[in-house]
Parts: sequence; structure tokens; C-alpha cells
Amino acid sequence: MVRAAISELSAHQRRLVVNWIGERPETVIVVAALRSGAGRISIDGDPSAPSAVLVESLLVPGEPQGFGDGQALLGLLIDTDRWTCVEVDDSLAQQIGEDFARRWGRARSVVDIIHELNEPVAVYEHPLVRQLTPTEALELSTEEDDLLPDRRLVAAAADVGRVYGAVDDGVIVGQAGSFAASSVFADVGVHVTAAHRGKGVATACASGVCRAIQDDGLRPVWGTSSENTASLGVARKLGFVETARLTFLVRGSGEFNASSTLRTV
Repeated sequence: MVRAAISELSAHQRRLVVNWIGERPETVIVVAALRSGAGRISIDGDPSAPSAVLVESLLVPGEPQGFGDGQALLGLLIDTDRWTCVEVDDSLAQQIGEDFARRWGRARSVVDIIHELNEPVAVYEHPLVRQLTPTEALELSTEEDDLLPDRRLVAAAADVGRVYGAVDDGVIVGQAGSFAASSVFADVGVHVTAAHRGKGVATACASGVCRAIQDDGLRPVWGTSSENTASLGVARKLGFVETARLTFLVRGSGEFNASSTLRTV
């Protein structure tokens, strides 16, 4: 078994795991982590044909995504620390659900609805919203501490034009960014402070990011909890269509925080 920082794997080993997982809208975050080396990984078996793989992206710490055989995946989870939930496809969730509950307490299941944008994004603007520069992404203060993910990820995304922010009197009050991309897809994450929700900020920020992604020849991906009706509404407004559903199994003592996956709209 391999358990390590992704950066400790060779480039060849990472490519093998990417090929095994496959590039799909629902795997864009873990594929990006594997390519960049930003995160943690556990592998049961050889990287070219493993029994199970568990990948945790730096973008969503504590929320790894699992693949492969159910019993092998449970073994990886047992040997992994600092996680609150695991994301798997529906069939795998059903396969491991009972054993998961016996080990970590009755699991709460949260459905993650994955969307893809295949048509030109609908254009929306807002007076507070603009494309952020890398310097602004690093230095501007935020109205809430968890408004942005790791600032290094934000600056890297801003460097290629994929971060839009709502800036009010020099303070970021909402943002959308693409902090994870594969060779085909690019994830879109959105977070707006409570005081600025329902005012078109999320829609305008996300519209700008989707335009930047499409200009680069990639397909935007939007994933959000089935419980987040506001986020689902923004996705529909922009033209996204559902392509897949995954399940978060939240361990008995853990909490699922929608903002941790940057979908608080």
C-alpha cells in the first residue's frame, strides 16, 4: 500500500493513476491534484491497476474521493487520518455503507450533483464584480475568513484569468474561481458572503470564470450538494446541465460543510 503526499509519487506513477481513474467531469478535482501534486493519496496495489485509490485535494482538505473495490477502499480509509467524509459514486456508496456505519457511526449521505457546460455561458455582470489580478488575489482582505481557499491556489488561478471577485470598498465579498483543471475540464467554485447573497454576485462572478475557461478551450464543471438550492439555481441560469451524481458519506462524528467545497452561493 502507498500512503503519501501526491508530490512524493513520480510523474509516471501519477499518470498511471490518472489513466486508471479517467478524466470525467466528476473527477476533475482529483485529476488536477494528481497532476499538480497538491494533496494526499493512498493506493492499494500497483498504481497501474490498483484495487482502490483515495485522493484528497488541497482544494478540499478532509474530503477525499475514493475509487475501486469497496473493501479495499475501507481499508484505505481506516489507515488515513484527518478526514470527515469521503466522496464516491452511488454504487460504491451502497456497497460500503453498512461497513462504513459500523466503523464510524451511521453515515449521513449528501448527494453531489455534477454539471457540465457545453454551450457558451450566459453573460451576467454586476457593478462590484471584476477579474482579479494575482496581486489582488493574494493581498486583498476578505469579509469572511473562509471566503477563499489556499491563497496560493487562488493566485495561480488569477494568473491565468480564472478568478472573478466582488470587491466592495477594497474588500472581497464574493468570488468565483477555477482552482482545479484537467486537460479537458475545469472546476468552478463559488463563495459569496451571507450579506451579499441573492443579489446576482455569484452569477456574475461565475459567468466571468466560465467565459475564461471556455476561452482556454476547456469545459466548465459545476458540482454542488442537492441541498444547496441557490447554487443549483445559479448553475441552471448559466446553462449547466447535470451529467453525474456522487455521494458524500459523512462519518458519524464529522460535519459536511458546504463552504469547504466552495459552493456557498
